[in-house]
Amino acid sequence: MAHPRDQITQLLDDGVRERVFPGAVWAIGDATARHLLTHTAGMPLRANLKHLYGTAPRTVRDGVLREALHRPIGEAVNYTDRASLVLGYLAEHLSGRPLDHLARHRVWQPLGMNSTRFGPLPAALIGRYAPTELDPDTGAHLKGVVHDFSARLLNGVCGIAGVFAAADDLGSSSATSWPPPPERIRSVSEPPGWPSPSRSTPAT
Repeated sequence: MAHPRDQITQLLDDGVRERVFPGAVWAIGDATARHLLTHTAGMPLRANLKHLYGTAPRTVRDGVLREALHRPIGEAVNYTDRASLVLGYLAEHLSGRPLDHLARHRVWQPLGMNSTRFGPLPAALIGRYAPTELDPDTGAHLKGVVHDFSARLLNGVCGIAGVFAAADDLGSSSATSWPPPPERIRSVSEPPGWPSPSRSTPAT
């Protein structure tokens, strides 16, 4: 099921139950994409994916979507990797495409970011990207491999982390997308009913 581009913003305030995992009774309940983006969906704070669900990506996905909430939806802002992970699952489900394919064709290529990609990187490209961190198990720097353990568990492609971009691609993105139109900023960051700038009280 794919949504036309002009309907994507409607998802901000649509409940995401049934969209990512149809038929399941899962913990996100009536949370919206806005709750996930603002880390107010009440999800557990720690990812802890391997310990809880094992190493198979499908098993991890099923486990994350069935996990009990940490607190009521909308009660508080608590950063959690799980929110980003579910947003990635949501994007895949709505587009019918893998996240790496979707990001490449709908985000990076339109912005001129033609060498940006999820890892692991092929050997021929590793030299263009900075190492991510020192691996304590091997004593070597990770090169072309995401540093985030959850993303590595999911083969380097997920909503949490895993994207590699070189300096020239970041420059292309900045030149193309900055500054964004004010209406696009408001559509993501402000929930319905917030006052518009014209009605805001001037700073004193």
